[in-house]
Amino acid sequence: MSSTDHALMELIFESALDWNRRHPPGTSVTLTRSDGSSVSTRTRSWAAQWGSFAVLQLQHVDGLWTTSALTVTPDLFDGH
Repeated sequence: MSSTDHALMELIFESALDWNRRHPPGTSVTLTRSDGSSVSTRTRSWAAQWGSFAVLQLQHVDGLWTTSALTVTPDLFDGH
């Protein structure tokens, strides 16, 4: 495995601990569903490790979602 392949794998895999360090419940995210549609929402829970996936709950969207399906969106009132 080349160093590029290894670096790519590290970028794809994110543990629940890594996610939680940067993104507390209430973080603004965009969920991209498998059909390509997207929903703007907020996280409702801390992420939990489920095998090789970090999963969490979202506001107004049923189920558990992997962090890989989420894009963190800037909060307009954050001041960043």
